[in-house]
Parts: sequence; C-alpha cells; structure tokens
Amino acid sequence: MNHQRTNLTLRSLIWLGALSWWVYLRKPVGWIFPSNRPGLSLVVGVVLTAAGSVVYVWAARMLASGTRTALAPPSELLVRGPYRYVRNPLYLGAAAVFVGVSTLLAPWRGRDLLAAGVVALLAHIWVVRKEELRTRQRLGSPYDEYCARLPRWIPRLTRVQPNRNVDLSNSEGVP
Repeated sequence: MNHQRTNLTLRSLIWLGALSWWVYLRKPVGWIFPSNRPGLSLVVGVVLTAAGSVVYVWAARMLASGTRTALAPPSELLVRGPYRYVRNPLYLGAAAVFVGVSTLLAPWRGRDLLAAGVVALLAHIWVVRKEELRTRQRLGSPYDEYCARLPRWIPRLTRVQPNRNVDLSNSEGVP
C-alpha cells in the first residue's frame, strides 16, 4: 500500500472511530434507520451526511497527495480541490457527517447542542493555535497570503485566484 493510501486510510479510521463513539452516545435504544426520523429530519440528515462524506473524502485525498509519507505534515501549500474554497475542508466535511448522523439518530437536545459547541470551540482553538502556527512556520509567507485570501471555516463559492506575487496554483502541499 503506498503512503497516500495509508495516509487516507489512517485519517479516515481516526474520524470513523470518533463518529462511532458519537453514534454510540446518541443512538436511542431500539433505533432502526430510518424509522425514528421521518420527514425533514431524514432529508436533512441524509443530505448532510452524504455531502459531508464527499467533502471529507475529497479533502483527505488532496491532503494525502501532498505528503511524502503517511501522516507527515505537508511541505508545500496546496490550493486545489476543496482547499481552493476554504482552509479547513477536512474538518468541515467531518462536522457535516457528525451533524447529519446526529440528526438521523434523534432530536437535538440542549446537551447535544452544548457538546457540539464545545467540540467546535476546541477544534477552532486547536486549528488557530496549533495547526495554523505550525503551518505558518513551515510554509512562511505563501501560507500567510493564502490565509488572507481564503476563509478558515465558511467556504467561498468562488475559487481562490493566484496572487501575482505568489503562484499558489502549482503548489503540492496542504495547509
């Protein structure tokens, strides 16, 4: 198995483990898909889960293609695939899957919203304080320019355009 496939597999297993734990915590006793969540909840849950899965796999494949060995940090900036629209598509895809599956499992309660908010806040802090700092140290000014032109969490509907000073379109790594 090559390093890109290993990278994609390891990352996906980590997220699937987290999702399995979340499902275990959220699943009502006797739940059978989709009998407990008819109507709009079923549609929203399926759409979010499917869309999140597509974005996650797309982002994970791009991330794996930008590394030299499995789970190594990328050495160059990538602005292709979903990284042309938002800086953190892997997290967004995973979050959509979690929200979609949760919507399919049971109605949202206050404690579920609180737990999701805490997880989102912790992920944000991790990204801002750890990942972005390390990426900035590794990639320098091209990453700074990428950050200035692309949002962290809310995707743009248009692709990032290469800056005349830094050609981001031919890069190989991932922020």
